[in-house]
Amino acid sequence: MNKLIVPKRFRDLIFIHGDSAETDSLRVATKFSKRHDNVLKAIEELECSTKFREANFFKTTYVDEQGKVRKSYDIAKDGFYILAMGFTGREAVVWKEEFIEAFNWMTSALRKQYENRMQERILNDAIEADKYARHQYQAGALETKCEALAIADKSANDMIEKATRNHFFEVAKLNMKIDQLTGEVMRVKEVMRMKAEEVSRRARESQQREEISRQRDEISRQKAEIRELKAKVARMQQSGARSRKPK
Repeated sequence: MNKLIVPKRFRDLIFIHGDSAETDSLRVATKFSKRHDNVLKAIEELECSTKFREANFFKTTYVDEQGKVRKSYDIAKDGFYILAMGFTGREAVVWKEEFIEAFNWMTSALRKQYENRMQERILNDAIEADKYARHQYQAGALETKCEALAIADKSANDMIEKATRNHFFEVAKLNMKIDQLTGEVMRVKEVMRMKAEEVSRRARESQQREEISRQRDEISRQKAEIRELKAKVARMQQSGARSRKPK
């Protein structure tokens, strides 16, 4: 965030303190051609509430030209308005207008600065949330693919191993595995649908179409594996049927 630059003509009137604009008793005394001790007296004799005084007049110190520590006050905008009511004369009116213009400019500038900071924070939060959502989705998709591949690999190994031991029993096992894989495909499709809906709210449409396309390819690959397994089962059934024919 860029530092707020105060126009040169306002620098002798006000300053930035935290997120607010303030002046001080020394500046007021200088611009209104008053002795500083009289300005301090005017501040301390204001007939305002304790709550208002604590919110608008802040006791502090400064070092004068002789190197002595002296009392002064930092003054918020509303405190200046109340204090300046007691200053009269043509020159006082001119400086009141200058101070008021400076306070108004500073308040507006600080408000815009705050709004820009909030917008930047909201944008950054949205970007981080989108990154997190994409990461979670990709991690889930990868885990699902790994699980499907592991199941398919184990199924193939089991099929080959068990086929050498018991032909008819293996046929029944393969049919069960096909049912399991079919159910897995349906589950993956449902997960894909739910995740796609989530992605549609967070990712751009082009990324969504690309991801869905990749998932469809994965389903096609799994379906191809199922068809291949069914073909193997059919061949094994035919082979078993031939082996049972009388010679």
